[in-house]
Amino acid sequence: MAKEMGADRVIVMDRLENRLELAEQFGADHTINIEEFNTPETRLGRVRELTDGRGADVVMELVGRAELLAEGIDMLSNGGTFVEIGDIVRGKQVR
Repeated sequence: MAKEMGADRVIVMDRLENRLELAEQFGADHTINIEEFNTPETRLGRVRELTDGRGADVVMELVGRAELLAEGIDMLSNGGTFVEIGDIVRGKQVR
C-alpha cells in the first residue's frame, strides 16, 4: 500500500521470517530481521545504509512497545514523520 501511495523505498522489520516474506510479496523493497540485527544500533545502521544515510521519511510503529518509540524516532530523516499505531501500555516511560 505504501508503494501505491508513492513511497520510493519500503523497509519492513520483524522477527518472523514468514511476515518478512509476506512483506516482500506485498512490495517491500527491503526487510530487516530483528533477530539478525538484534540491537537498536545495528537496526539504525541498516536503515541508514538502505536510505543512503538519510534515514526514513516515515516510520510506523505497530507493535506497541514503549522502547521502540525512541528507536523509531532515531531512524527518521530530518523532518520525517513518526506514526504510532501500536498501543503503548499506560504507565511506561519512554526514554
